[in-house]
Amino acid sequence: MTDIGPMSIQEKPDQPWVTLGSDIFHYKDKSYLIVVDYYSKYFEVHELKNLSVECTTELFKSIFSR
Repeated sequence: MTDIGPMSIQEKPDQPWVTLGSDIFHYKDKSYLIVVDYYSKYFEVHELKNLSVECTTELFKSIFSR
């Protein structure tokens, strides 16, 4: 495994939904997508039906449309 070094420190954005973090994690045999707004620290967690690009993209579209 390659060492990627320390995590970089992000400056707080000026507005909500400008800088986001996202990840996919697994809990109790299910997969979830988490999206975090760096400005407000607001987050959404959604279960993924599967790990396909199509499923993940549709979930991101749903989050961003709100």
